[in-house]
Amino acid sequence: MKTLKRLRFWLRAIAHRSRTEGDMDTELRFHIEARAEDLIRAGVSSEEALRRARMEFGGVDKTKEECREARGINLLESLMQDSRYALRMLRKSPGFTAVAVLTLALGIGANTAIFSVVDAVLLHPLPYKAPDRLVWFTESILDVPDNNVSWLDMQDWKSQNNVFTGIAGYSDYKIAFGERDSSNPHLLAARFVSDGYFDIMGVDPLLGRTFDQKENSVGGPPVAVLSHSLWMDDFAGNPAAIGQTLERNNKSWTIVGVMPAGFGAITHTQIWLPFEQVVSKQNLTERQFSWGMYAVGRLKAGVTFEKARVNMSAISLRLEHQYPKTTGGIAVMVPLERRIVGNIRPALLILSAAVLFLLLIACANIASLLLVKAAGRQKEIAVRLALGAGKWRVFRQLIVESLVLSLGGAILGLLLAVWGTKLVAALMPANSPFAKVISLNSSALLFTLALTLLTGLLFGLAPALMSLKMNLQNSLKSGVHQVHGGRNRAHRVLVITEVGLAAALLIGAGLMMRSMVQLFRVAPGFDTHQLLTMDAILGRASILPRPQVALLFDQAVARIQQLPGVESVACASPAPFSDIALLPSWNLTFFAIKGRPPASGTPWVVHTVSVSPDYFRTLRVPLIAGRTFTPADNDNSLPVAVIDQEIAQRYWPGQNPIGSQIKLAVRDFNDPSVKAVTIVGVVGTVKAGGLDAAFGDDIYQPQDQQPTGGATFLVRSSVAPLSLAHSVESAIHGAMPDSPVYHVQTMDEMVQASQATRSLSLRLLAAFSLGALLLAALGLYGVISYVVSQSTNEIGVRMALGAQRTNILRLVLGQGMRMALWGIGAGIVAALALTWLMASLLFGVAAKDPLTFVGVTILLAIVALLACYVPARRAMRVDPMVALRYE
Repeated sequence: MKTLKRLRFWLRAIAHRSRTEGDMDTELRFHIEARAEDLIRAGVSSEEALRRARMEFGGVDKTKEECREARGINLLESLMQDSRYALRMLRKSPGFTAVAVLTLALGIGANTAIFSVVDAVLLHPLPYKAPDRLVWFTESILDVPDNNVSWLDMQDWKSQNNVFTGIAGYSDYKIAFGERDSSNPHLLAARFVSDGYFDIMGVDPLLGRTFDQKENSVGGPPVAVLSHSLWMDDFAGNPAAIGQTLERNNKSWTIVGVMPAGFGAITHTQIWLPFEQVVSKQNLTERQFSWGMYAVGRLKAGVTFEKARVNMSAISLRLEHQYPKTTGGIAVMVPLERRIVGNIRPALLILSAAVLFLLLIACANIASLLLVKAAGRQKEIAVRLALGAGKWRVFRQLIVESLVLSLGGAILGLLLAVWGTKLVAALMPANSPFAKVISLNSSALLFTLALTLLTGLLFGLAPALMSLKMNLQNSLKSGVHQVHGGRNRAHRVLVITEVGLAAALLIGAGLMMRSMVQLFRVAPGFDTHQLLTMDAILGRASILPRPQVALLFDQAVARIQQLPGVESVACASPAPFSDIALLPSWNLTFFAIKGRPPASGTPWVVHTVSVSPDYFRTLRVPLIAGRTFTPADNDNSLPVAVIDQEIAQRYWPGQNPIGSQIKLAVRDFNDPSVKAVTIVGVVGTVKAGGLDAAFGDDIYQPQDQQPTGGATFLVRSSVAPLSLAHSVESAIHGAMPDSPVYHVQTMDEMVQASQATRSLSLRLLAAFSLGALLLAALGLYGVISYVVSQSTNEIGVRMALGAQRTNILRLVLGQGMRMALWGIGAGIVAALALTWLMASLLFGVAAKDPLTFVGVTILLAIVALLACYVPARRAMRVDPMVALRYE
């Protein structure tokens, strides 16, 4: 508080200087007059009393000066004078000022933009109360991690644990809302939540309320809670939205609340519905029932994560023993914050290090320029010292000049940061939860202010310290050439630092580039070109019997097939590279070969995909053996399946799997509803889960036998795929009139999007590395140019004594290349220590890839040679007579 009070006083004193001086005069006059009155009362005459009072008080001007000093006004005025002087000095060197400000703007702007991302993603990622106490649950079943949570297992966790204030489940689905007669219902991202979900998240509704006990039960009244964005978009923020209804499947859902802004942004949720309202009472009595559910819990105060993990493991083991055939498995816990930001954390840490390196290079470059500039001002500084200015006063003046320079860079950098933040948000993966919450906020502005001060001190310190070491007598006599040896050493250190940081950055970018090249060499297992994709989910028809659901998709496929430019069409659930397929545990199913139980006694795990008959022809997945599906493989025929080549080689090595029978089950093979499935074909392996997926392991089933309420349509075209988008969408609506269509894109775009995080990191890292390379080259060029200018007389003497121009060339190049090689060596050491951070982002390339290290070394050496060659050529053209005459 004292500091703020003093700061306010300073600002008032500067803004109202005359008033402050007047107040000070009034106060001093009051004290003198009061003393004079005391003397008058003691019998002294008025004139004598006033004279004595003035003598006792001392000089008025001296007292005022002491007051100004005590209150810090003089310091503030001095700083203002220094700032004005610094601005005049910078105006005298517009070229230097422009280069320095632009360089700083680049460094500060890049750091501010990346900090905004880090702040949104890593520092304040979750808009929940005490997010560090939130835990995310999955279940580990046999060797399948991150599986869905069994409903009944979660209920047992809730009742038996003593470490959580509550545990609740949730499932995310896209659902269609709309009026009964609407042909284009509203597709919403819905989260179905169980009892206690909102209490666990610790966020109260902005408007209305959340679900009560009755609504969170089977058969309760259907109610909904809206996200803030949906409320603003569909109801224009009108509070009257509470009590209105939304129609879905001939059922009215009453809106009872609106959540605050940002609550659903992280999870892309638009509407919350009670979980128990959308499942049957029978489902809730089946231990294997999960419906794509995960769970969250809130730790009690004082309970550590490790203690909770031990408690939950004990409960899981007890349940496994109690329900050996049907229990879900071991509860797997991770902090919710880690779950959400885990994938992007390494990339952000790398980018943070990269922009920090870039700023350090910029600082080193400007420090180098300031050292050169300080050499030119040596005489001026010497004169000021000779006239009585203290070294601290000169030091402070130089530091203020640096701070003024960094402030200019910060102002321009903030403008760059606004643009950079938007660019990063636009380049982030489309499904990233943070793309919409990244912005320049007050934290970013404070960070920029701190960075500005630190930067100004960082690059201004070396030139200012040099001024303190100045030999006043020699400087006044000899001018600028007395201390250049010390300055040259500082220059060399700065250049070595610049080159080293640039080398580390380039190695990081090189590793990312090599990784992307390796990644895109991976064959996805099908032809991704000329392939249009779009998702569709059924509206009211989702409640129809399975055969009718399958028929609707068949009719949609038939309509699309009739369109001009369409070669073939299919649908699949899930499609390769779709959001679901990119999840590690998508459609995981246990399978067993009939008559050949696993030797380990535990069932195997595969992914299952439901596809239409022309799926393999449309995607051009090669048929290895047997046949693919036909329209005859429907709900009335025997269950069949097609397996990929990887499964065939792993489980039928050297054998023909055609005709073999398998069983597919979520948990229990003894369930009478689990039927034997006959393998009718083997196809090539598709990297459906991403180019870097560890394996395929896909088992395909006919869509007519395993219909789903939503699927991806895949259209192979002979024309530009996106040109068919509108007609294909119309064809889908022709067969399924109330089915929302979304995610319209080409398969090539889906493949690119699956690598969006790597691609973003590569682009930013490449941009930062290019900037670092340019700055390092400029720094090296500047230093060699400075050394040449300082050594003109020496070069002249050498040439007068018989040195050849080639000798001068070797001399200058040798000086520059020695600094460059020292810098490259330091950069390689730094890269070896830091590239482990990148291990999770690399694919097919080792963090210590020798080709990358050697390539960067050669590139930097070439750039350094070019940077040194220009001043070296200038040195070769020195006329010895002119140089000696100048001396």
